Amino acid sequence: MLAAPPAPADTEIVVTGGRPHVAPGLWRIDQSATFSETPTPKFQPFPGRVYTVCIAPEHQDKALEALLGAAIGMSDEGLCTLSAIRVRKGKVTGGKTCSIGMGSLSFDLHGKVNGETMDTAVSIVGETASTKTRYRRRLRGARVGDCPS
Repeated sequence: MLAAPPAPADTEIVVTGGRPHVAPGLWRIDQSATFSETPTPKFQPFPGRVYTVCIAPEHQDKALEALLGAAIGMSDEGLCTLSAIRVRKGKVTGGKTCSIGMGSLSFDLHGKVNGETMDTAVSIVGETASTKTRYRRRLRGARVGDCPS
């Protein structure tokens, strides 16, 4: 399945540090299911998915933000802090916090990225006045070839 590149996320994510140049071309993205570290009958894991993204040369400058934005989850729900993601020597760290209703969600991203691959994990903590639940998901991507004509 071919999808358009995600919309640039320049208002939602800031990447600092050594920026690898993401190679244009066809990327395969494998997002694992989001699962709870403490399973409960009420929680149903969000399913994983595999998709492809064509990164055109003219979108190369914003591709890193788009890929990392997909990893951390750029939800439109709630009021979120600006995501700050740091890349240093190929290692990625960062996160964001969102207020949703009477609770909050905190996202912590870490992993590795270079011009042709990325491998990231996200720890998510959902918190209300009476509960605290931890979730995890993983997002991997790799350039697999040229975009179809």
